[in-house]
Amino acid sequence: MKKEDKQELKTQVENFLEYSDALSIYQIYDRIPALAGVVSKEKFGQLLDEWAKEKDSLIKKDPRDNRYTHKIHIENTHETVYYQTVIDWLRNNLNIECTELNHQTANRAKKGIHQWRFPDIVGIRKTNYFENGILKVASLTGQKYFSEIVSLEVKKDLAKSNLRSYFFECLSNSGWANRRYVVVVLDQEQGSKIEDEVISEFRKLSLRYPVGLIQIKTVNTNLSYEKEGSSIIVDCPHQDLDLEIMNDLCVCLGEFKSWVESLE
Repeated sequence: MKKEDKQELKTQVENFLEYSDALSIYQIYDRIPALAGVVSKEKFGQLLDEWAKEKDSLIKKDPRDNRYTHKIHIENTHETVYYQTVIDWLRNNLNIECTELNHQTANRAKKGIHQWRFPDIVGIRKTNYFENGILKVASLTGQKYFSEIVSLEVKKDLAKSNLRSYFFECLSNSGWANRRYVVVVLDQEQGSKIEDEVISEFRKLSLRYPVGLIQIKTVNTNLSYEKEGSSIIVDCPHQDLDLEIMNDLCVCLGEFKSWVESLE
């Protein structure tokens, strides 16, 4: 393939990905008709990998699911790289076993239908009431103790400009859970922090709409969390599950359905 043809092909892919979700090699190939007569699927895959490795390329690859996207989408949603950090912290500090949800697997719908619908991470926290026959005692005395289901929205910052948007996004996509949190992952190296005024405003909103706030400080070099400064800033009181909404999520997001079924 000539150098100029290769560059033209790359430009076509960049323009396409700028206005598209993250897609696999075959999805991109099938949606750009002009590619079929120019390059094979196998060669196209090699080119995508080559472009994604270029330092200043606009084409980027998510190694977790082998999908390709435009650089602009990575910049807007790169909090996904912190998901494992959040999952590790929740497991080690709150005894919550979590899994991340891939929104790309949701049933296709018109633009906007799924907005603020799916959380980033869901988890379950089992209590020690499941040990030593305590559940049997609880049932005999009419008391109920269950696992808690937790739903989380992960963000890379929290400021006056985005506070209400992030708060109500979490309420919208996680309001069905026993507890729901906005998790803010801060870069320890840059010395970032959530301002006291922002925390105060968040706390006021949470009194009316139960949403909690967790702060996790991390180091970019290895994405490990810092014990110092990582904690629940605003707790969320226990709420009843909204089973109707959970059922809707099972219908339109296969990964969520699989996770719910795994809890059994």
